[in-house]
Amino acid sequence: MDSRTQGGGRHASARVSRFDGPTVAILVVLIAVLVAGTAGATSLLNRGNGSGISAGDGAGADSPTDTTTDSAPDSTTADGAGPTEACEQTIEVTVAAAPEVAPAVQTAADLVDPASCATYAVTAQPPTEVAAAIEGGEAPDVWIPDAEDWTSRITEYRADSAPFTLAEFVVPESPAPEMTAEGWTSLGSVARTPIVLAVDAESDLPATTTWREMFTTSPRLGLAQPSTDSESRLAYLVARGATEAEGDDYLLLGQRVIFVSRFAADTTMDLLESATGGPEHNPFPVAEQRLAAFSAENDDTPLAPLVLAGGSPELSYPLYARSDASPETAAAAQQLWTAVGSDEVRTALSEAGFRAADGTGPTISGVAAAPYEAALLPDTARAIEATHLWETLRLDMKMIAAIDVSGSMVWAAGDTTRLDLLQRATVNALEVLPDGSQIGAWVFATHIGADGVDWRPIVPTRALSDDVDGITQRQVLMNEVAALDEQITGDTGLYDTALAAFREVQTGYDPRYINSVVLITDGENDDPTGGLSLDQLLAAMEAEHDPERPVRIVTIGIGPDTDPAALKAISEATGGTSYVAVEPDDIETVFFRALLARAA
Repeated sequence: MDSRTQGGGRHASARVSRFDGPTVAILVVLIAVLVAGTAGATSLLNRGNGSGISAGDGAGADSPTDTTTDSAPDSTTADGAGPTEACEQTIEVTVAAAPEVAPAVQTAADLVDPASCATYAVTAQPPTEVAAAIEGGEAPDVWIPDAEDWTSRITEYRADSAPFTLAEFVVPESPAPEMTAEGWTSLGSVARTPIVLAVDAESDLPATTTWREMFTTSPRLGLAQPSTDSESRLAYLVARGATEAEGDDYLLLGQRVIFVSRFAADTTMDLLESATGGPEHNPFPVAEQRLAAFSAENDDTPLAPLVLAGGSPELSYPLYARSDASPETAAAAQQLWTAVGSDEVRTALSEAGFRAADGTGPTISGVAAAPYEAALLPDTARAIEATHLWETLRLDMKMIAAIDVSGSMVWAAGDTTRLDLLQRATVNALEVLPDGSQIGAWVFATHIGADGVDWRPIVPTRALSDDVDGITQRQVLMNEVAALDEQITGDTGLYDTALAAFREVQTGYDPRYINSVVLITDGENDDPTGGLSLDQLLAAMEAEHDPERPVRIVTIGIGPDTDPAALKAISEATGGTSYVAVEPDDIETVFFRALLARAA
């Protein structure tokens, strides 16, 4: 042993040399006892803490990791030993981990050397619960959600039990750092599992199918709510793509989102449970690990995994540490990350159904884990826009469609007329809108209405499923649209109509719906007898717009004679959007773009 450990140095040796023989002998015995006692204490501490990983051991921040659950909130280790007595104080690190990796995270916490003077309180919590806690000012020191994008969605998340409203799209002006992605630092991925398509064991769906094709051409698809369920969210984002769909893909994807969003389950677990022992089910996205664990506990599960072509989304379980953590807490988070890379934790994760470093994974219903490539996801802004769209389309709309029937609507457009193109696009849109949507229709042209106003209601606002003299409101609207050629008259009284329709929807505002006006015209405002100017219209709408009771105007211009700048100004004054279809072939796509963006 180094002489300094025994209190010795050059000057100490000189002092000892003056002792007599018996004194030296006694000192030797005492030193031997102290050395033996120190070795025994070290042995006890190491036994109480497994491998005793410290900050300098094992892999660094780039090494693969895994997670576990519930570390005891006090300072004891797995077999009751406490941190070393050398610690002046012990810090407790709170760790919130997704339930499926929490046991492995707990194992990692138990492996951290007590000499690090840190204990870990590991809690198994779904990401939605953690996001709610963070919004409530109770952020953990370390967060291990199932997907990387949760730190960008803390203010976007919607609780399963809460009714959704557009007000939830409002982000605080100055959110706390932990409510933003900048408030968290990723140390790496704890575990990985691809998101597969759960299909019947006898399914003949080809493996060449892509996620986009599942959303655009497959007749059956089940999903959970993307705002709260990572598996369905990531599958949906891969289907939408890192770049926007075009042409038929755009229309089909939009139509499918409108339909599927109405029938989505709350969670992937709900989809799994509904498939057990029941009739044939719709295929749905699920994490391979979750499907393996569920199948192991439910022998009658008729489900098998299918890795789709074109890239698979994956759950990567990032280990996030708070960016504003103290140096001691940051060091403890790093030590936990290092422990996650241990063989013991890696084995636990593999046994739980996660992919191993060599890519091997669980066999489910006799189907071996297939290789996969991680899919490219949209950037954060586009991804959040996509989930906003989903949430918007889940809501029924309350809308007035105000349709231009001025004389120019019968002018030629390609091999037909502007009116004919509008009629076809409107009927196609009506066919995919959900039954609960409340839709009314107006026509507008100069002096077409009572008392010489420029608008006239032709169908009162009612739910599309309502019975109206033996037929549905949907069919009533289709019939009136088909007969619009009988309404053609006058010039384009656009501005007066826009304000009147805005006020009508605002008067009947219902927070359970998307409240909007869709204004469809083929020209610029043309009211020879006067009426509002554009400046007067904009001033009135801006003054009357209420962000707590939003009524948005979506404008659609048809043909080359519209005034795009004026239409855009009208929409922007209410938080709406504007679209112009110059070419006849663009009209149907523009209609669906307007429909999909009705919440702006």
